[in-house]
Amino acid sequence: MPAIGLAVAIGLIVLALPAFMLTRHKNSVPAIPDTVPCSETIKITQRNGVDVVQTVSGLFIKAKVRGFGYDCGRTPETRHLVDAGSFDMTWANEQFEPVIGPGYSKEQWNKLTIGEQADVLAPWRMHGAFVQMGLGFGNKLEAEERARQFKTYDWWRTPAIPHKLYPIDLLPNFGVKDGPDPKAGIGPIKTPAGPYWAVRGTLNPATKFPFTTRCSIKPPLGNKEGDVAYQLDPKWILMGETYLQDQNGNTCRGIVSADNGVDIGGRLDVPGKAVPEIDKVYKAASKLLSELIVE
Repeated sequence: MPAIGLAVAIGLIVLALPAFMLTRHKNSVPAIPDTVPCSETIKITQRNGVDVVQTVSGLFIKAKVRGFGYDCGRTPETRHLVDAGSFDMTWANEQFEPVIGPGYSKEQWNKLTIGEQADVLAPWRMHGAFVQMGLGFGNKLEAEERARQFKTYDWWRTPAIPHKLYPIDLLPNFGVKDGPDPKAGIGPIKTPAGPYWAVRGTLNPATKFPFTTRCSIKPPLGNKEGDVAYQLDPKWILMGETYLQDQNGNTCRGIVSADNGVDIGGRLDVPGKAVPEIDKVYKAASKLLSELIVE
C-alpha cells in the first residue's frame, strides 16, 4: 500500500532496536559460543516467586508469556541474557489474544503446519487483526532523548488535528526543526518522513505526550498511479479512509512504551482492521509491557 518513506518509519524518535549496554555483564559468566542455540543459553531464574530472564539492560522480565518470544545476546559474554523480543497477538473483542493456539506450548505450536494453525485459530481469529510488537533492550538513554526532543521542539505538539474517522490526531509540525510551519494544517506537510499522528487518549511517560504513529491513508478516487502528493495534503488525509480490509501488516507503525514509566518499549505494527480502535490497542500494549516487567 502507498506510504511516504514507510521504510524510514519511526526515524525521528525511533527506538534503536537494538543499541545495547553490554559492558556491565562482560565478566559475570563464562563466554558462550554462538554455536549454542539461544534456547539453551538464556538463564531462567526466580524473582519474587516468578520465573524470569534478565535483559542486557539489567531488567528482569517474565520468562513465560503466551505470544512472547525473545532472543539472546549477540556476544559470547551476553548470550545468557535477552537482547530483543517480540509479541505476536490478535486484537479481537477489544483485547489481545495470543497467536499461539489455546493449550499449546510454543514448541508444540511450531510443529503444526500453517494450515493446522489456521484451523485452530479460525473460530476466534476470523474477526480479529494480527498485531506485532518488537522490543529492544539496552539503551536507557532513549527515553531521555525522546523527552529532550519534545522539550526542545515544543511546537511538535501543536496543532493536533483530529481525523474524521479514527482516534488519531494529525501533527503537521512534528519533526520540523526550524520552527513551526505558519501554514501547519493548511499547506503541505513539511515533516521530512511524512505525516505523523498522535494516538488520541494515550500517554508516553517519557514525553508526557501521546504515542505517535505513521499511518497509510487510501488515495482519492481517480488518483494517478505513483502520485503520492495526496499524502502531504492535510485536507485529504484528515478525512480519507485507511486500509480496513487488512488483517495484518503495518498500516500504522509507531512506538509504544510501558505505562508504568519503566524504560522498555518498541515498535508497534497495527493493521488497517484495528485502526478504528488504535487508541485501545496502544493502551493495551503499553499495559502489557508494564506487566512483562518483574521488579
